[in-house]
Amino acid sequence: MAFSDMSWWYRVSSASAVALPFLLSTTGLMTAVLYGVELSVLPEAAVLIGLFGPAMFAIAFVAAEKNASLKALLEQYVRVKSPLQVYLVALFTVPILLLITQQVAPFVLPGLSWPPFAALSIPQMVFVPLISIGEELGWRGYLQPRMREHFSLPTASVIVGVIWAMWHVPGYIFNTGVVEGVSFFWFCAWVVSGAVIMGWLYERSGSVFVAIVFHTSANASFNMILVVPNETGSPIPFQVFVVLAAMSATALMLSRSRSSPMPAVMTR
Repeated sequence: MAFSDMSWWYRVSSASAVALPFLLSTTGLMTAVLYGVELSVLPEAAVLIGLFGPAMFAIAFVAAEKNASLKALLEQYVRVKSPLQVYLVALFTVPILLLITQQVAPFVLPGLSWPPFAALSIPQMVFVPLISIGEELGWRGYLQPRMREHFSLPTASVIVGVIWAMWHVPGYIFNTGVVEGVSFFWFCAWVVSGAVIMGWLYERSGSVFVAIVFHTSANASFNMILVVPNETGSPIPFQVFVVLAAMSATALMLSRSRSSPMPAVMTR
């Protein structure tokens, strides 16, 4: 076996040793919680336990490692100092893409029309940020830098995106927390595109807080700027949005040559 092949196998096996236990742990917890809610054994509010699974397992995994810093992991929640460009991308990428989608989709499917906007309810105002807080310490704070140790930024971000998408499989099984009316392929394509954008944001900031800002902005925007099938009556607008998101993610990765290297976020 050539040395390069051995190096590739070492990187894949090392990354898998981190990624697979994290995926199985977080997905197993989410499946158990949603199944409990489905059987009425657990209240609906118990879904928050599953949503905080990525954060809880990130803390547990880091605490179990000899040379990892739990303090450094948790400090990412309050690392708010980042370039203005990073916050602009985090706050406005998804709402701008959704507004563009609303203008483009009727040209793709003539005659398509729907109520374009809605207001956030009070429960949504509370629940949307909690989702981001519970997830992002795991996906960006823990998994992204671990994958980044073995792969380039685009590859690491795609891997995290695929794992993040697989974590949503129980949501599709129990019809909770996913986009209804679109195939799992298109949902995965959006999650991976979002993960690539957040990978770029994390590379620039080393901050879970910035990832929370993007995640919260995205989820809030989906509830306010309507493109999902249960509002439009067609999967086409969401598919247009996913294409735009993938193009945006690609553009950010192509611009990476001007970005700073990823900050050291955990001590090994």
